[in-house]
Amino acid sequence: MISVVVVNWNGQKMLPALLTSLIETRQGLPWEIELILVDNASTDGSVEIILKEGQAVQLVRSPTNLGFAGGCNLGARRATAPYLLFLNPDTQVSARALQGVVDFMEDAAQATTGIVGIQLLDEQGQVTRSCARFPRASMFLAQNLGLDRLLPRLGHTMREWAHDQTQEVDQVIGAFFLTRRELFERLGGFDERFFVYFEEVDYAYRAHLLGLRSVYLSGVQAFHEGEGTTSQIKGRRLFYSLQSRLLYGRKYYGPGENLLNFANTLLLEPLSRAAFLLLSGRKGELPELREGFGLLYRALPSILTRRMRP
Repeated sequence: MISVVVVNWNGQKMLPALLTSLIETRQGLPWEIELILVDNASTDGSVEIILKEGQAVQLVRSPTNLGFAGGCNLGARRATAPYLLFLNPDTQVSARALQGVVDFMEDAAQATTGIVGIQLLDEQGQVTRSCARFPRASMFLAQNLGLDRLLPRLGHTMREWAHDQTQEVDQVIGAFFLTRRELFERLGGFDERFFVYFEEVDYAYRAHLLGLRSVYLSGVQAFHEGEGTTSQIKGRRLFYSLQSRLLYGRKYYGPGENLLNFANTLLLEPLSRAAFLLLSGRKGELPELREGFGLLYRALPSILTRRMRP
């Protein structure tokens, strides 16, 4: 009924809890779960942990790091179930959660729902904000100017909403991302030009253009630690996030909005982030900030010349 795809890169510390939750979940459901774990050329012994599970998990090993989008696509090619669930390694799920999303999608009234996300809880049991609007350049500008703190509706993420009710949203984050396999194949999977970050935004937007909805289910829950394996590479994580933002703009924005997006990201954002770190007593994170923007500036020729139009 569900093919679960997990993309791992050096997630040795997180995998045992996730795999245990998935295997226990499988035993508590009346239908089959297909577990597919893609390893993106890990070097921390992750593969050995996966191999210990034997036939309970299909291991797909990539000789190179394909990124999150590429890893998801690789795993999805092995999937056979009508629903694909993409999970981050830093999540843990239950049988109730999977039964809940399947029951929702099987309802005839949800024929136009293509994507589902659920309520994600952090280590303190607090609900994390996991839904967002389709991003516009003005939203990122408001974020850098601090306007989204005064008027949350100006921002990309839906921080003004407690995430305590089920409703249609523009997008749900990729930590728990369930979609119909038929839709996934129709869209050609995730756009691998987004190495990591924005791949689920792009997917949701393309589904939206086809008239299919994303829905957030508040009554179904899972654990999500947040940041996951990218916490090991904070400077590079910042680079990938900003690069994907610029590539998303190049794919969907007009000339004027693209200019605003580039100017805001390349000129205002480093100053805004540096000021925030200094004012919040986090001066020690400045080297990671410099690393992230250094990588971004060096990647500009590739970002500007990459073919991105749909």
